[in-house]
Amino acid sequence: GAAEVLDAVRMSDSEAAERMFASGLHACGVCFEQVPGTKMLRLCACGHLFCKKCLRELCSVQIKEGTVHMVKCPEFGCGEGFTQADVRNLVDESEFERYEKVSVGRVLEAMSDVHWCPRCQSPCLMDEDKDDAFARCPMCLHSFCTVCRAGWHPGAACTRIDDNTLNGLKTELQTLQNAKGAVGKKEQARMAFLQSSISSLMSEKRIIAKSKQCPNCRSAIEKDGGCNKMTCGKCGKFFCWLCSRVIDGYQHYQKGACAGQLFPEGAQEDDYIPDEEDGFG
Repeated sequence: GAAEVLDAVRMSDSEAAERMFASGLHACGVCFEQVPGTKMLRLCACGHLFCKKCLRELCSVQIKEGTVHMVKCPEFGCGEGFTQADVRNLVDESEFERYEKVSVGRVLEAMSDVHWCPRCQSPCLMDEDKDDAFARCPMCLHSFCTVCRAGWHPGAACTRIDDNTLNGLKTELQTLQNAKGAVGKKEQARMAFLQSSISSLMSEKRIIAKSKQCPNCRSAIEKDGGCNKMTCGKCGKFFCWLCSRVIDGYQHYQKGACAGQLFPEGAQEDDYIPDEEDGFG
């Protein structure tokens, strides 16, 4: 029919346009060089055109750094993210696997009910039928406390990162590093794990020493001046630094145990003017 003929003509025109584009030279918006159409890529989300070399370098750097959310169109004022198809057309298989892994990891980290197993680093969902700090890893079946990341300790207070834990890991690492003879892949993997664990534990210990946990999602929050009304950067909940309770806003400081204690004693509050949305007025 006529519709089929029209579709065939359109397809023929499209194929001809693609052949003309592939055989011609086009300016890349990043390096400004004239590049054959076969070496150009039109981004799926926005349609902007750049040479594959420039886009590949952009992708590779961000994937290597783990900042896959920054893989965006370089056109000034655009900022559209690359699609998976764009990334797959630009990088090799190993880089694409890392891209997918980091992308999934960022999504999981944004979920307040997902925690990472301290034993095998797999993502775990908190068990809704048990205590709100309980989690069990679906991969290694390790049960742990999402507050202190120690093994599950029902009825007992949370443990904290102590010097014995760190010293034990450091001693094992030193022993492996001082071992004579060739070091096998198994030992190298163990040393890498120990180095990573020691670094993470020392960082967590420093954070715990000068921070408090969000009462809603239990993320560590560090206070650096300002008033006692805190906002969790992970879940967005407001909570009081003094009593560690989730609050609605500044009205929390109008009555109760924290009344009149919006600012720490001696803090500068001259620049703060509460409005009606804060619960005043």
